[in-house]
Amino acid sequence: MENKLANILSDEHRFKKLILESSNIDGYPLVKRAIIGEETIFIKCLPFDNEKLRMLEYLYERHENSDYFHAPVKNRNAFIVAVGDASYIVSKELKVHADYPEPEWWAAALSEIHKTYVPVNMMADQSQLVFEYAKLWNSAQTYMEEDIKIALSTLLGYIQFPVCQNDKCVINHGDPLFSNVMLKGNAPILIDIENFLNVPKEFDIQRHFWDYAIEEKDSTFYRNSWIRFRQAYENSFCMINKVTLINLYVIDVCRTVSWFYLITLDETRPDYDRQMND
Repeated sequence: MENKLANILSDEHRFKKLILESSNIDGYPLVKRAIIGEETIFIKCLPFDNEKLRMLEYLYERHENSDYFHAPVKNRNAFIVAVGDASYIVSKELKVHADYPEPEWWAAALSEIHKTYVPVNMMADQSQLVFEYAKLWNSAQTYMEEDIKIALSTLLGYIQFPVCQNDKCVINHGDPLFSNVMLKGNAPILIDIENFLNVPKEFDIQRHFWDYAIEEKDSTFYRNSWIRFRQAYENSFCMINKVTLINLYVIDVCRTVSWFYLITLDETRPDYDRQMND
């Protein structure tokens, strides 16, 4: 299978043919499924500008042999395959991880990506986070009740912009959620690093614990998990700024509420049916 896939990826005509023959996945308009031999692969279109594609290729290269992050299939000397004006990655199918990884695993995974060295000329503007969330907020307001708009506007009023002005920006995974944990062999591994951000490390941390709060209903267990995570993370990397953590948490609460309104009420979204089923 390895040689056959390598031959397809290195031949633009054959790869185009594979994309056309691949099956669509409901709710995932950018992802297709294909079978090569007895193995399933996923082909993902990357609708990014050249700057982000260059950064993404760099991250795949840096974490190719990571125990915590899943890199796509490498084609000769690159992970991203260009076909005409489009760019793709190809990943092998992984098993779903049934159990929530331990806090120490999350601390090791996030600290590894936060330590990623990135040349200054490749670092994107941290304001991308604010711009993306502002677009989401503006789109969602069409569907929000007036009292929800007022509540979120009031909440955002407590945030001083620019957020995290004096905090060091690092590479964040962007979506360190349980739904992005799969199994490689018998070990958990994070997928979907394509949503990376150049922001303070506290973004990933609050996002992970926001997701964990949904999964874990026992408040005592949740608190103990936070203590274990914080100790392991700070021992591995550096101190967590609690003020920044709270500021980013508030922003992400507003983002999440906006997201829920969009996925449940905007029937024109290509992933509407999948999100409603989830």
